Amino acid sequence: MDADIYVLANQRKAESIIKILDRYLPNRVYQLGDKNVEFEFWDDAIDAGNQPSLFFKSELELFTFLENQTKIIFRPSFRSTNNSLIRMVNFYYFQDDSLIVGLNIYQDSEREELLLDELKSLLNSDYGYISYHIPPESEREAFIRVSKDH
Repeated sequence: MDADIYVLANQRKAESIIKILDRYLPNRVYQLGDKNVEFEFWDDAIDAGNQPSLFFKSELELFTFLENQTKIIFRPSFRSTNNSLIRMVNFYYFQDDSLIVGLNIYQDSEREELLLDELKSLLNSDYGYISYHIPPESEREAFIRVSKDH
């Protein structure tokens, strides 16, 4: 069984997102677009049939674009290309300008707690929790409420 570690980020700077990826998933592949060639974006808040995708040449370009998109819903996801503790890193951009960072790992209670504390420290956040096969809340206040209950 997998565990998901979710933390509410206090900012959306592209450089910080890249550092999180490099720390937790140095060997990775993007889950959308033509792998290792382009990074695809579309706004999940808009009917998919009515919008074009945007394509970026690098992770930095994609995350620099997302940094200023405060009214979107988008969930870029990266998967490990080797057999590491962290299986996936997910970013949840929501319409209330919030960003939730998610780490997916093989279930291990001790490591889950350590990673939760570490990720909260790296993101300078007071809010985060561990979940099992349940996606995070889709807006800041709801996420904070659930985090306080864990």
